[in-house]
Amino acid sequence: MIREFCGSIDGEIYVIEDGYRYLQEVIENTGFKVLGKEPFSPLTEWTPALVAEKLGLISAEKKSAAVSVLRPPVICAGCPYRLFAEEIILLKKKKMLDVVFGDIGCNTLLYFMNALDTGLAMGASEAERIGYVVSRPEQAGRCISLIGDGTECHTGMDATRNAVYRNVPGVKVILDNSWSR
Repeated sequence: MIREFCGSIDGEIYVIEDGYRYLQEVIENTGFKVLGKEPFSPLTEWTPALVAEKLGLISAEKKSAAVSVLRPPVICAGCPYRLFAEEIILLKKKKMLDVVFGDIGCNTLLYFMNALDTGLAMGASEAERIGYVVSRPEQAGRCISLIGDGTECHTGMDATRNAVYRNVPGVKVILDNSWSR
């Protein structure tokens, strides 16, 4: 049906779809040239102005580029996570620690202090550490996972139970957020 429909179109084929390029790619895979979103486009929702621009009905307005931030985000002044990060940095310099697995939250900012290596998703740090240790058992003592206490309660406990159940050695650090209350 797609081939028949696209074959009946005289002119260019436009595909305007929110989200992924599913229909666009299906049509392209049948051999038709399609005008739509570029590969890896961050566009998730078309506005009337974007559709009109794509169809050539209006010209794109030039927007001035925002000035980039000259420094990365930082941990709040007085936050105890800063001291923890300094200890991690020291352990890495002494070659006593190779990898620090993190997740999202305030502790993600430790990445900008070079004290965190990953930041995948809420509660993912321990699961990442488990996968790393299972694939490299000799590294069990040279990596840690890092999570905030709130995230541990929300989504981190599953991986903790998994580590205990599977008897995966290693260290999981749960940072206490109570100082901020």
